[in-house]
Amino acid sequence: MKGDLIITEQQGIMGGVEDERGGASLLFEIPLDNTNAADMRWLKRFILYTVEMLFYERKWERTVSIILRFNALTR
Repeated sequence: MKGDLIITEQQGIMGGVEDERGGASLLFEIPLDNTNAADMRWLKRFILYTVEMLFYERKWERTVSIILRFNALTR
């Protein structure tokens, strides 16, 4: 289907050479502009490290707030 993101081992997430139009553009290009990619393992480590640092600084309200939000998002 047009506009669907297809990730293959050869092309990766950004597409292959045949998808490249060259130059820079501020226009929306499918499928390159229709992606949300996040490294969830890195994000989890970052949030847990932040919670640990807040714990050591004894910022209890902020620590609990982040933990509850993280818990709600990862369910």
